[in-house]
Amino acid sequence: DEVDTKVIKLDGERISLSMKALQENPFDVAIKDLNVGDVVNCRVLRNLPFGSFVEIKAGVEGLIPISELSRGRHIKNPSEVITEGEMVEAQILKIDPDSRKISLSLKALQSDPWDEIHEFFTEGEVVDGVIENVASFGVFINIKDGVTGLMPSAKVRLGNLNISSENIGQVIAVRIFKIDSEARRISLEPTDLPERAPARDRDDNRNHNKDDWNSYKKNTSKKQQQVMD
Repeated sequence: DEVDTKVIKLDGERISLSMKALQENPFDVAIKDLNVGDVVNCRVLRNLPFGSFVEIKAGVEGLIPISELSRGRHIKNPSEVITEGEMVEAQILKIDPDSRKISLSLKALQSDPWDEIHEFFTEGEVVDGVIENVASFGVFINIKDGVTGLMPSAKVRLGNLNISSENIGQVIAVRIFKIDSEARRISLEPTDLPERAPARDRDDNRNHNKDDWNSYKKNTSKKQQQVMD
């Protein structure tokens, strides 16, 4: 056969040739047909602690960061959501031609529960949730995929609850105290909170709690963005 090759190295009388060097890189070919916002079917290649690598096209891989695997759910490992070899549908978030990286998201295709929050929960209702994080100002509890509420530390004390970082991941029954759909915030309290608790302790809508909540959400978003980058 006669083939076209490219000279890649000269070493005395030895000449190194390459057919591959004349072929267009699969990534360069793929991104001609891919755009940010596109929804693609891809195969999960491998799960790592920080996310899942998927095959978008032959020879073209992308990364789904662990923060983009599920809306609002605290995930320790991607295998909790998807398995290697599985076909999944994801949306392209970012294409970086220089570094040849593609970031995708499963979360972007999932419905936002906050759009219909009052159909899921009502104030005064007792629900089961999973302890997601413990901070100095309160306990964050996930009560539905994509919905996390805050039980202020004052109410944790009033309810005589002993909650620490060792309890993260455990299920706990809580009462929904207030739903602020506009701020996308839910306040929680113990199910057996004393009725005669001082008003200032029963009211968890003080400004510093709002600041703490916003700070927590901002730090979480920042960490997720760092993973994607």
